[in-house]
Amino acid sequence: MQDLQSFNPEKDTVSFEMMLFIVINTASIQLIPFTVIGILADFGAKNPSAVVLPTLLATLLSAAFAAGTLFVFRKVCK
Repeated sequence: MQDLQSFNPEKDTVSFEMMLFIVINTASIQLIPFTVIGILADFGAKNPSAVVLPTLLATLLSAAFAAGTLFVFRKVCK
């Protein structure tokens, strides 16, 4: 964030790049949910790795929606 702030001409405001970084970081894209797979395996699930694709799709869609919303607000508020 400090590196992004160094490129910001207005030091007292958040730049668009900083907002985009926060949005993507908050969406926390989960590639392989090891904890959930472990819990499902401990409870005897037949295919605990079946959650990988739905988890990946859900996190990618949420990140895309959040970034899209940020881009819409950027267009509307300018």
